[in-house]
Amino acid sequence: MSFITDFIEFDFLFNSLIGVILISLICGLLSPLIVSKRLAFMGSALSHSSLLSISLSLSIFTLDQALPLFTLNTLLITLLVSTLATFTFRQKIPTDSLIGIFLTVSMALGIIVLKLFSKQNVDLSSLLFGNVLLITRTDLLILFILLVTVFFTLWIPRHKWIFLIQDEEAALIQGVNIKFYHYLFYILLGVTVSASIKLMGTVVVNTLLLIPGVLALKTARSLKSMVLISTVFSLAFSILGLVLGNSFELPSGATIAVTLFLGLVVCVKLLPGSGQISKL
Repeated sequence: MSFITDFIEFDFLFNSLIGVILISLICGLLSPLIVSKRLAFMGSALSHSSLLSISLSLSIFTLDQALPLFTLNTLLITLLVSTLATFTFRQKIPTDSLIGIFLTVSMALGIIVLKLFSKQNVDLSSLLFGNVLLITRTDLLILFILLVTVFFTLWIPRHKWIFLIQDEEAALIQGVNIKFYHYLFYILLGVTVSASIKLMGTVVVNTLLLIPGVLALKTARSLKSMVLISTVFSLAFSILGLVLGNSFELPSGATIAVTLFLGLVVCVKLLPGSGQISKL
């Protein structure tokens, strides 16, 4: 049982556990929207844009100096990329194509800047899967504030979000400001990625933004139950992945990603599919 009591005994593991809980709840709330609106690439684009943020930071500071500014710098870059979502609003060019361009360009710029101007070599694998040792109480406070913000931003106008998922054109006719909600969604997504990337890394954040929503869309019988299924699945299997990683001394980020995938496979096999979402 030491692999469980370790989370109480060691502060960095306790911080990582709280961080995983907060991030999984945030991503569980956003995932159904991402999957329903077919915006899987946008999570990838925003998460991989963090490479550009880190490269810019390391071109000015050493790694030890840059870490305290990590979340702020990543937030600024991802919000900048989020503003590019204006180009995806009701455009003739397919949304996934535009998002794919953002993804590749931001990654390419990050690698170029890192190569040309970085003051020291950096292990890029830590950017892909995160590092639980980097989480701080300040990061946890930011994640908690973000969780509360995301929850109330989705809950208070929940009927409008549901309307947008079901029929965007009908929502427009009914007077819903779909352009505002389009931008608001990308801003929420960008802030979530920037706040989570230090602990989870780009790969795991993107996994958390996709897999819970896929399961919810497959098994939920109402749009409300989609959010519940997505959030519970995200929370349960993220914690399980963190515990397994600590138990077998495996990288926590990679273990969480694999655990989420295996959980998806098992749940899809065991849980009956709804076929379609029939009611709110």
